[in-house]
Amino acid sequence: MVTFSGGAVPFKVWLNQTPPGCDPGTQPFVTSTYTNSWNCTPTTAGTYNVLLDAVDNTGTRVQTAATLTVQSGGNSGNGNGNGSGTNPLAGLDTVLPTLFIFAFVFLGALVALAAGVVAMAVLVSRRLRQLTEAMKGDRDGSKSFEDVSDAKPPT
Repeated sequence: MVTFSGGAVPFKVWLNQTPPGCDPGTQPFVTSTYTNSWNCTPTTAGTYNVLLDAVDNTGTRVQTAATLTVQSGGNSGNGNGNGSGTNPLAGLDTVLPTLFIFAFVFLGALVALAAGVVAMAVLVSRRLRQLTEAMKGDRDGSKSFEDVSDAKPPT
């Protein structure tokens, strides 16, 4: 894709030293838009120094260059995606089940921990209630130390 900024349309564009299979067709080609693209299917591997010359409607000329590296399609590549290559996700099918098992065990441990915290909270709450009731004593039963000290000793 070629994008122009500034200048006056139409542009006359020459592309030189493109890889085989990436020639835009006619030289120069004329475009009335600031963005132009064409199909490019390189057929030969190598490094190419692509030169672009453009002239706008006022005669202003601009040149630029870009390096394009084309890699070979592999052992039996024929341009239809059947070539050999490396899959960056290879091996993920063996690691993924292990990750899922780890995730389930981790989530199970979190649920067990939460259940333990809730159970402890309930038990502590019950025990505190029992201790509070024991310290108050029965209403008809034993009295606290302050109540006993005000009473008269038996004669």
